[in-house]
Amino acid sequence: MRHFTLIFLFAAACGSKSPATTTAHSSGPDCKAVAGKLARESSVQDKDSYGSALQSRCQTDKWSDESRACLAEKGEAGPCVLTDQQRSGIEQERARALEQAQNKKEAVDGAAK
Repeated sequence: MRHFTLIFLFAAACGSKSPATTTAHSSGPDCKAVAGKLARESSVQDKDSYGSALQSRCQTDKWSDESRACLAEKGEAGPCVLTDQQRSGIEQERARALEQAQNKKEAVDGAAK
C-alpha cells in the first residue's frame, strides 16, 4: 500500500503544471502596442523598423506590466521604472535607428552630387 501511495503521488506531481510553465495573465499593454507608441512619439524616421526593434527588445528584456503601461502612457522611457539593461536597450535601438537614417541620408546626398 505504501508503494502505491508513493507511485500515485509521483504520478500526480509529474502530471501537474508548475507555475513556471503556466502563462500568467498580463495586465499591461502588449509589447507591440507599447513599441508602436514609442516609435510614433520618437524623432526616428523609420518608425516601422524602430517599432519592430523595440517590440523585440520588450519581449527579450521582459518589460514588466508596470513598465509597459508607463511607456504606453508617457511615450518615453524617462519617467518609467526600467532596469538599467532595459533602459540601455531602448537607447541602443534608438541610436541604431538614428544612425541608419543618417547613413541613408548620406547615401542619398552622395548619389545626388
